[in-house]
Amino acid sequence: MATFSTSIKLLAANAEDYLKLLKEMERKLFYPSNEPIIIGYQSELCQILFETSSINSLFEATRAVSEALSIIGKKFSFTIMKVKY
Repeated sequence: MATFSTSIKLLAANAEDYLKLLKEMERKLFYPSNEPIIIGYQSELCQILFETSSINSLFEATRAVSEALSIIGKKFSFTIMKVKY
């Protein structure tokens, strides 16, 4: 299977929103990457990095991230990359 990495940014979110995001992403088989999990938490716009090896295609990865983020109810942006080793 391929490995996908995603960077997610939530706008105007609080700590509870980030905990909910972590839970939802784990349900979609995305786990925090080995890099720092939360970058710039004190700022208004925070970035979190996740990875998965359990998804086969970019389409499936995009759908899984979109579904997890829709549950949070905050404005967001994300980038997904296929990791090549």
